[in-house]
Amino acid sequence: MLVSVVLIRPINLTYSRHYIVPHHNLFSPQFDELSPLSSDAHLSDMNNTAAVLAVIANLEDRPEIIFTRRADHMNSHSGQVSFPGGRWEEGDADLSSTALRETEEEIGLPPSAIQLKGTLKPRLSRYGLYVLPYVGVMHETVEIIPNPEEIASVFHVPLSYFVENQPDRIDLLQRNGVRIVAPAWNYQDYDIWGLTAIFTQDLLHRLGVRLNFSGVPREKRGSSGGSADE
Repeated sequence: MLVSVVLIRPINLTYSRHYIVPHHNLFSPQFDELSPLSSDAHLSDMNNTAAVLAVIANLEDRPEIIFTRRADHMNSHSGQVSFPGGRWEEGDADLSSTALRETEEEIGLPPSAIQLKGTLKPRLSRYGLYVLPYVGVMHETVEIIPNPEEIASVFHVPLSYFVENQPDRIDLLQRNGVRIVAPAWNYQDYDIWGLTAIFTQDLLHRLGVRLNFSGVPREKRGSSGGSADE
């Protein structure tokens, strides 16, 4: 069995010329510290929680976001783009532990290589899962090894790509009777849409990137695709 290996260099937090906001605004201060799961009193049923991890890495001094494409044989979201992540398990101390464990299981990236910076806005998936997205950065060179049982491939998108390119379309999604408007990008052969795209948009917003939706075509989609066994 062939296992693809991607060599990722650590992120350099020196500000890139591609960014449109100053270095000190790279992360909002409210995400500097992670809240322990025990402080989330509203999470009464941990069995219905999940976490994903958006990792920012640096290749040739160009910060990038790491995405995965799920294996085609998976029962849920087969072949779809997502962030590493999954459901909370009893051995997880909190949802940050879930995000780190799933990231190591799916792409071989150990927790020691990641510095968690904070969280983005949690979302309720169409399956009723409370999904909390974490943001982390890499501080060392690591071999990314996709687990073929879950992941078909790993790819990374430069942050400059989102700055310099409009979304390819705007998806009109239905979630629990509520219409959700979400951007979608076709990056190379990958379709970034649904919950993963919503989390990506939120991350870009926190980094100071404002997306331009002018003239972008709209398309109705039946359900939201993407992350964490949604």
